[in-house]
Amino acid sequence: MPDDEAFEYLPTQVIAEFLSEKIDPPIDGVIFKSSQTGTGENIVLFHKSSKTELYELPKGTKVSINFGWVSEDDYDDSITVFEEQPKKSMRSPMEKVKRKLSATFIDDTYFDFDDAAMYDEDFDTRQYTLRLDVDSIEVKVIKEVHFKTENRSVMRHRLDAVDETNPDFLKNFWRQP
Repeated sequence: MPDDEAFEYLPTQVIAEFLSEKIDPPIDGVIFKSSQTGTGENIVLFHKSSKTELYELPKGTKVSINFGWVSEDDYDDSITVFEEQPKKSMRSPMEKVKRKLSATFIDDTYFDFDDAAMYDEDFDTRQYTLRLDVDSIEVKVIKEVHFKTENRSVMRHRLDAVDETNPDFLKNFWRQP
């Protein structure tokens, strides 16, 4: 039932927390058979093992996506990602040195992110464990889905409403046969 969802989730959460924190040697996640299909496997990584390395783009890069095109005679549904990098700087080597010398501690070139953790309690100190492989990304188009069903009977009853404020209601309700 919808109202039972949170209650039913609680034991799963407790077991997951136990497996994530209390097992020695530590484990990074669990693999289990799919309850939906019975054939596939699900992989769940625990929080500590699921930090994804940032995908770095050169500063100022503009990203655009083309989702295909249609013409009278043809159709191409391939997805293309364009990363437009800014023009290379034409600064002389001496200008680059002057810029570095004038940088402040706020400049990310000189800012020590390890020191930032002691100032920011919410700083994520987990190690990167995952990396996005941008050359292997695929989009899956779901063409059809099958459901396995079973029938459940439905019983109907029609009752007269009861006035619960009537003192005789409680007498009749608790009356022994």
